[in-house]
Amino acid sequence: MADWDTIVIGGGLAGLAAATWLGRAGQRVLLVERGRELGGRARSQLEERARSITPVLGQERDLEI
Repeated sequence: MADWDTIVIGGGLAGLAAATWLGRAGQRVLLVERGRELGGRARSQLEERARSITPVLGQERDLEI
């Protein structure tokens, strides 16, 4: 069983930002999202546009699925 320093509930923009900054600060972070996709209410119906936000948030290299 994995040990986490912090568990972030919700994969919206605030949850993604919190998980990113905590991870950069050295925390072992678990991000929990009930839906199938990240982004929360900021998610776009146009998939290609929605994917373009991922590199901006710095998630592209850090995201494990």
